[in-house]
Amino acid sequence: MKARCRGENRVLFIWTNGACSCILLMEGAPNPFGAAGIAKERKMVREPEVTYKIMSAIKSKNTKPELLLAKELWRRGMRYRKNYAKLPGKPDLVFVKARLAVFCDGDFWHGHNWVLRGYGSLKEEVSRYSAYWAEKIMNNVARDERVNARLEEAGWTVIRVWESDIKRDLQACADQIQTVYSRKMSSLNY
Repeated sequence: MKARCRGENRVLFIWTNGACSCILLMEGAPNPFGAAGIAKERKMVREPEVTYKIMSAIKSKNTKPELLLAKELWRRGMRYRKNYAKLPGKPDLVFVKARLAVFCDGDFWHGHNWVLRGYGSLKEEVSRYSAYWAEKIMNNVARDERVNARLEEAGWTVIRVWESDIKRDLQACADQIQTVYSRKMSSLNY
C-alpha cells in the first residue's frame, strides 16, 4: 500500500494492489499516517452498501488464477469439466474418469491469508477482522473440510490449490495435478 497526501492534507490517495482510493480529510485534521508517513493499524469503517457493492463484484468462478491453471492443464492435454454441479462444493475443475476434483481457493476467502501476512495462525488473522468476516472465513474453512470429506467418502481425490501458489508457480501446481491425474488414469488401465 502506498499513500500520498495532496493539498494541505485534505485529500489522501491510497493505492492498494493497483487500485486507488481517495479519502477526504477535514480541514486541520492530522494526517492519519503521521509525520513519518507510516500507517498506524486502523479498522476501516465504511457504509454497508459500499461493502456490499465491493464484495458482490468479486467473482466466484472463472477467476484469473483458475483460468490460468485450467488453460495450462488444457495445454497439457488434460480434459476436464468446470464448476461441476453434480459434486459437493462444485469443484472448479473435475476429471470425471479419474475421479479427481480440483479447487482453486482464494487466499482470503478460504483462510490462507494468515500465511501470506506472516501471522502465526488463522485465529490470529481473523481476530483482526470484524465478527461478521471472522465468522464467514471460519465457516468457509469448515465447509471446505466437510466438502473434502464427502468427496473422499465417495471415492474422489481432492486437490486444493491456493491462488497465491498458482500466481507464484503455475507450472508446479499443474505438475502436481498432472502427477495425481496420471497415477489415477494408469490405475484404471489395469
